[in-house]
Amino acid sequence: MIRHAARWLIGMFLVLGAAALSGPPASANYPVQYGALTVSGQAQAGRPVQISGSGYSPGATVTVRLSTGAVVGTATADATGSFSYSATIPAGLSAGTHKLTATGPMPGGTRELSAELVVSGSSGGYVRADDGGATMPVTGAPIAGLVIGALAIGGVGTALVVASRRRSG
Repeated sequence: MIRHAARWLIGMFLVLGAAALSGPPASANYPVQYGALTVSGQAQAGRPVQISGSGYSPGATVTVRLSTGAVVGTATADATGSFSYSATIPAGLSAGTHKLTATGPMPGGTRELSAELVVSGSSGGYVRADDGGATMPVTGAPIAGLVIGALAIGGVGTALVVASRRRSG
């Protein structure tokens, strides 16, 4: 019975150790940092709005999209990582609420800024800030696998000590 338990613990240790060593998938775009996009002007189909944002890598290409998936345009971040772009709201865009996002690389990940546009067909549309579901940036190392591995090693050690004491006693 003890041998069976020890084999089970060793098997679990090997499985958990392999999972801990594999870690999260590598991605040049991780982490994603969200924030509010600055948009000024009337959000009206066929009319221009001024879009600006900051926090991108210097010289980065920033892609501006609508929630429909349509690319409104691209801008290049300046030496400070900021951009300003005049975009025309597509003439065929339906009246209603749409999300405008500006996505591009930032040092160590991807930056996505967004704003909610309430577009009118003929007059009076407006812009609402949208934090894009902003969260605190991810810092530190992913240590959950290491903690699980340490607990598994401790469990195996405990099982072996108990087994050796039962044999000698």
